[in-house]
Amino acid sequence: FQVTSGGEADEKGEQEVLEFPWVVVDVETKEVTDEQSKLVKPSMHPTLTPECISSTGIAQESADGAEGLQGVVQEFNAVLYRSFTANNKDFCLVTWGEAPLKRWLRADAKRK
Repeated sequence: FQVTSGGEADEKGEQEVLEFPWVVVDVETKEVTDEQSKLVKPSMHPTLTPECISSTGIAQESADGAEGLQGVVQEFNAVLYRSFTANNKDFCLVTWGEAPLKRWLRADAKRK
């Protein structure tokens, strides 16, 4: 996950998810069945700060053309449904630390 950084968003604790990546691995076969990285259009602070652009490598034009958080989460949900739920398979979510899901995604989703 990448989140917005710098300026007013940091001051107010309103970082927004800017990139939502995932890799779906079938644990039985150990095969990657889906891998994507979706940019998310920030809505509360739509103008990326120079610090954010520098640290993420994401250009303002790319963020402007991205889909909103709700659409990206719905797409991720559809992938999970097709890959697991529809086939009655178990799954778990794995991240690099707790911040992506527990802190950033949860807080951003509550605001939107």
